[in-house]
Amino acid sequence: MKVGKYIAFLEAILIAAMVFVLPLYWHAVVWFIPLWLVTSLWQGRKHYRQLFTVESIPFRLFLFFFLFYLVSLISVVYSSNQHEGWFDVQVKLSLLVVPLLMLGSKDNIIRYRSLIAGAFVAGLLLAGIICTGTAFYRSFSIVDHHLIFKPHPYADPHLSFWFLFKSGLGYFTYTNFSVLLHPSYYSMFLCLGLLFLLEWIKRIPHVKRQIGLITVAIFFAILLIILNSRGALLAFFLMAMVYGLLEYRGKTGYVILILFIPVVVFLSIHTRMYTIGLPNQRLEIWQKAWHVWTENLWWGVGNGDVKGSIHAVHIDTGSGIPVQDNVHNQFLETAVGTGIPGLFSLVAIFVAGFFYAIRNRKKMLFYFLLVVLVNFFFESMLNRFFGVFFFSFFYFFLCLVDEQERGQS
Repeated sequence: MKVGKYIAFLEAILIAAMVFVLPLYWHAVVWFIPLWLVTSLWQGRKHYRQLFTVESIPFRLFLFFFLFYLVSLISVVYSSNQHEGWFDVQVKLSLLVVPLLMLGSKDNIIRYRSLIAGAFVAGLLLAGIICTGTAFYRSFSIVDHHLIFKPHPYADPHLSFWFLFKSGLGYFTYTNFSVLLHPSYYSMFLCLGLLFLLEWIKRIPHVKRQIGLITVAIFFAILLIILNSRGALLAFFLMAMVYGLLEYRGKTGYVILILFIPVVVFLSIHTRMYTIGLPNQRLEIWQKAWHVWTENLWWGVGNGDVKGSIHAVHIDTGSGIPVQDNVHNQFLETAVGTGIPGLFSLVAIFVAGFFYAIRNRKKMLFYFLLVVLVNFFFESMLNRFFGVFFFSFFYFFLCLVDEQERGQS
């Protein structure tokens, strides 16, 4: 019995450590997963049979993840670029592994849910402090015994901080600021962190603690503005409005107002949001991807040939910029690679999740899916391990946690 308790506590610390380091050094998550596998098998050995039944709703949701991964795996067969195809299914392996481990660790995750959520928020906070500190460190220099503040790497000393901020340049914005993780992913993580903070602000009665949480929430909102990810900003704006309308009443509603008014102002003045060049490049990539999909409607070109096929269209047309990284739209990239079966299975993951969240009043799961859905329209979030891990982990985390909280209410 004592051994079981020690293993349960060790597993809780392990899971909390994984979500803590996710925005800081995601490679460590890969190292922790084998240990989690051992503890999950030990913890879930008594009730795995109960979990793997059609009566288990979390397992039903897992089947949609399995279907999506299976379609991706099959698409490797008809991919010309086998290396890229196998790399893609390797990255997406967390769609299978993480939900299964979470089902095995279900009781522990529910018991230590506050620790896990708190560790994730703490990791986001530390990452924000590191990025901010790095930006200041890079901006200050000593010239002729004078301390000079120069928040950009350019030779022109007359560039103002406000100009650099509006134009998306300098050390305090976008990729120059986010030194630990790609800004699109970090921004999406921050949106979920804000969800947790807003929920704690609503539930915790102590004024001093509320002030501390509100301060962290405002810092996260400022980080979202600095990171300047379109999808995350739009997701945050929608999330704040929906959350404020559904969750807050009376004076506490001003918390939401304080959080999303800076975003509204920012969207109206920030030139990067409506400059001609970059948005047109992204639209051009979407148009090329759409063309490739319509030519390979049913089965796609194979997950290993997505970038190559779109690049070939670029060569044929002789215009625009070739795809170097991804399509910047997860749904469109999935359709190009795996055709209708892949797109259907990905959409089914969201439809099933939204249906389950609405029917069972799982509000946090609903907000999370809303945030991820919006981000998926602007970035191919499942191309990186940390994006896949984040999506699969918190999808089932919020499913399990919400279920337990309803039972206690």
